[in-house]
Amino acid sequence: MMKKRTKLGVSLALVGILAVGGTYAYLQFQTGPVENTFTFGDNVNGEIKEPHWDGECFEGETCDIEATGKQDAQNFTPGQTIAKDPQLKNTSNVPAYAAVKIEYTGVENDTAVTSYAALNKFAEIDWNTNDWYFNADHTLAIYKKALHPDENNVENKTVPVFTNVKINEHAVYPEAGETNDLAMHHFQINVKGYFAQADNMDGMDSILAVKTVFEDFKDFEAINK
Repeated sequence: MMKKRTKLGVSLALVGILAVGGTYAYLQFQTGPVENTFTFGDNVNGEIKEPHWDGECFEGETCDIEATGKQDAQNFTPGQTIAKDPQLKNTSNVPAYAAVKIEYTGVENDTAVTSYAALNKFAEIDWNTNDWYFNADHTLAIYKKALHPDENNVENKTVPVFTNVKINEHAVYPEAGETNDLAMHHFQINVKGYFAQADNMDGMDSILAVKTVFEDFKDFEAINK
């Protein structure tokens, strides 16, 4: 069986300092260019977009929404919710399963961190557990149903992996102890999308199909199945 698959990626960079007492708060998001890498044939293709962040829709579609995320992130206050909605679209002419790999890097109080748990003290991500399966540390997610070719652009898209990032409304965290500031510097979220051909997968569901095709997902265990 020839497995058709493709990967694409987008980087979301967070740089911020949150001061005790809300004296100042500063955050920047930077979304890098989408980079596509196709393997085992390029007939399984896709895109990543964040329409409520920057107003950019999938190719050939028109956005009729208010994109506030990018502007709000330039100058926010603790407790503010910033729109951020990465989503995937199958642009090929065959059904495909979609998945994402999420990597975290940053510096917290001069210590390198590489986990969502570290970011979660600074900002909370609104994960969509209704439509996506997640593993325990939120580094992998698989869309629950196949994306089908659709000229009406309905059945060929996922709903967002998450819809917003909420800055912690408290400037003091238990982990901070008696220190005055908890700072998160250069925190970066790298989101890489994966598409696996859904046809001829011997009745596999999305989890089994993605685990079979992609080495990165071979040990995936859903916490919300």
